[in-house]
Amino acid sequence: MNPLELISAAPWKRVAFTTYALSLSFFEAVLLDALLRSGGRNALILSDPEDDPALAHRD
Repeated sequence: MNPLELISAAPWKRVAFTTYALSLSFFEAVLLDALLRSGGRNALILSDPEDDPALAHRD
């Protein structure tokens, strides 16, 4: 089942996504849009900070 089918499968109110390769533009344009259209309002994204140097901890 792909993420869009899963989002459409139920009227989710809260969701959590995990990813190694975070693409906020994809999340907002595709997944969040579908979630909002189905009535969802709360989304949590857990991402690997090592994937994006801007998010990685700097020593």
